[in-house]
Amino acid sequence: MFSIKTRGVVIKRMNYGEADRILTVFTERLGKVKVLAKGVRKITSKMAGSLEPYNLLGLELHEGKTFYTVTSVQIIECLDCDKKLSISSQAVYLAEIIDKVFEEGEKNIKSFEIFTDCLRSIGLGNELLLRLFELQILQEAGFKPDLYHCSKCKKKLKVGGNFVNRSGDLLCPDCADGLSENVPDNVIKILRLLQERGVEVCKQIKCGGPELAIAEKYIDQLLQNALERELKSKKYLLEY
Repeated sequence: MFSIKTRGVVIKRMNYGEADRILTVFTERLGKVKVLAKGVRKITSKMAGSLEPYNLLGLELHEGKTFYTVTSVQIIECLDCDKKLSISSQAVYLAEIIDKVFEEGEKNIKSFEIFTDCLRSIGLGNELLLRLFELQILQEAGFKPDLYHCSKCKKKLKVGGNFVNRSGDLLCPDCADGLSENVPDNVIKILRLLQERGVEVCKQIKCGGPELAIAEKYIDQLLQNALERELKSKKYLLEY
């Protein structure tokens, strides 16, 4: 049994017993963990207002047999992901990806940084931010797509006439089949920037609706292949 101090973000919660909650917290030092917040639903609880989803928290956790127990919490940064439905639905979507991609106790500091950076920027309303998050989290989880080489012959992709198959693999013109779809060079360039740069690149990229749609379709396929399921929160993004 030990106590540990770490930064973390609550990504999911459920009521437990008469006054407790079980929280799923994505932490910097421990990865994704289950945390018991005792008495947090009581009006007199000092922690009630702090343990809200999507804020950056400073936590002190005590290891138990089944769960960690939160013994101390402070808000480091309010990330303001509940200002309006369009923003909160995006935060829910990012959190679901974290929850589905990472196993409990799977530590990944880089993913924690990506997650908190994207939550900070979510209010800018830039759709590319979601695509950046998806690509970079897939990369950190071991599902990095090769955006520079043909997935079949492994030759370097040249400018013009590249394709993507139903599995989300990029193909050169020689390896493409009748079911493959053309991918414009500018979309591949955008995907590479989103995979390799920080969140600030989203404000620098200039692209139109058709390019965004192709990029989203490509990354959706990658996500479904990696997770082997569709994300429930995806439908709420389409509504706002």
